Amino acid sequence: MSTPTLATRLAVHACHDLASECPKTIQAMASWLEHSGFWLAELAAHPRTPDQAAFMIGLLGLALAPNMGVSLPEACRVLKDEMALQQAQRMFTNNPTK
Repeated sequence: MSTPTLATRLAVHACHDLASECPKTIQAMASWLEHSGFWLAELAAHPRTPDQAAFMIGLLGLALAPNMGVSLPEACRVLKDEMALQQAQRMFTNNPTK
């Protein structure tokens, strides 16, 4: 079995840190979702494996679902939507129309 690369270990550590800090209030959760979406967008832009972003969405969804009172698939959908929003914002910022 091979040892995970530093980049993979850092991504897992960041995901664990985000998951352990998942808030329970609406205002804090909105900020956490924005931060998580930004991090997931960065990860998706430079994945170490093809399924790395999806795996991290699942892990964050496990932390988010009970705090939001929703199912795991619904929590993952919220995270995917936030990631897509962050990706769209990055594309607009990097390529503004004239």
